Amino acid sequence: MSGIRTIVLLLVLPLLLTGCGKNSNQATEARQSLKRLHVPFSRDALIERLRSGDPLAVDLLLTAGLDPDEPDTNGVTPLMRFAMEGNDTAVQRLLDKGADVNARDKTGATALISAAGYGRTAIVQMLLDHGAKVNAKGNEGDTALIQAALNGHAAIVKLLLDHGVDINAKTNSGKTALQYAASKGLDFTSGEGRGEIVALLKQAGAQE
Repeated sequence: MSGIRTIVLLLVLPLLLTGCGKNSNQATEARQSLKRLHVPFSRDALIERLRSGDPLAVDLLLTAGLDPDEPDTNGVTPLMRFAMEGNDTAVQRLLDKGADVNARDKTGATALISAAGYGRTAIVQMLLDHGAKVNAKGNEGDTALIQAALNGHAAIVKLLLDHGVDINAKTNSGKTALQYAASKGLDFTSGEGRGEIVALLKQAGAQE
């Protein structure tokens, strides 16, 4: 298999270096190369190869015409999936390949909202660097800041504040990030986490 893979790499390397795969001949050649590698042309294959770290197969799949933003049944795109998982390499590769940084799933969440909620600080930075809308809201009115405050991720709260986030944005139920951070019902990893977030928000001018 390694011999076949080497031959395929030599055949498709010029193809991958010439452009983004918009040319129909490039797409056809990429599909033929995928067949030689026994890689199916599917979203599942893209997810699998991104997760395992197979840049050749990923490039071939996208050159062959696979949509990097193809969602699953819940509207979750590959970028959202890897943002939640904390796979920095896969997120960076998708962003480099033009994945929609502001796509939304069926709950209205973006990759940034999800990454903030899961505490993926490095990925939050990547998404912001690639034009993620810092004040995007989910269907319930939650923002990346609200998710970060709710889940006790102080580093992300600070990062979002540095990017001009709307500190007083409210959910549909009328609660702000400060109210979520100050809630005694939250079970943070440590009490210091809650206090740090409250202090950060108040210092930035959050309304009581």
